[in-house]
Amino acid sequence: MRLRRAPRADALPLPIGGAFPGRRRLPVIRRAGGVSTRGERDKFLGQLPKGWPYGVEMRNRNWLRPDYFDCLARHQVTHVYNSWEAMPPVGEQMALTGSQTHPALVAARFLLKPGRRYEDAVKTFQPYDKTKEVNDEARKAGAALIADGVKAKGRKTFIYVNNRLEGNALSTIEAMVEQAT
Repeated sequence: MRLRRAPRADALPLPIGGAFPGRRRLPVIRRAGGVSTRGERDKFLGQLPKGWPYGVEMRNRNWLRPDYFDCLARHQVTHVYNSWEAMPPVGEQMALTGSQTHPALVAARFLLKPGRRYEDAVKTFQPYDKTKEVNDEARKAGAALIADGVKAKGRKTFIYVNNRLEGNALSTIEAMVEQAT
């Protein structure tokens, strides 16, 4: 299958975690801009090679509708919960009916506080050596995903945290794990 790079990526179907042993970086399949209808999305996901764990990360809240979640579930692709400028908080995404689209795979990326621009986060949190702003909502959602992942037999849960969420990703991860246990 040949994939073209879209000028703007609102969705990133990507193979998730450990799917590529021995590789330091995961290959990312970028495709969005042109996938604007349910039929186009269905066709695109149906053409992905089978047997890989895929996730789609949306950066536009308008896509978070039942038909989007149903399409991902039909193709066994996980919705990647994400904390981003134009997205609702991860906890709100988790509460949406049908948002857990793959029973054996859950992923979340805690990148920015919703509503905060990337450039502002860089200025606020550099040099990333300590937590400068606790994001209780993100920590609670991350802890819930971790706790659910521990309980769910046979399910893989991937959580990524960026320094631009609170100032120091390692401290944020530590707080999420402590809350989860």
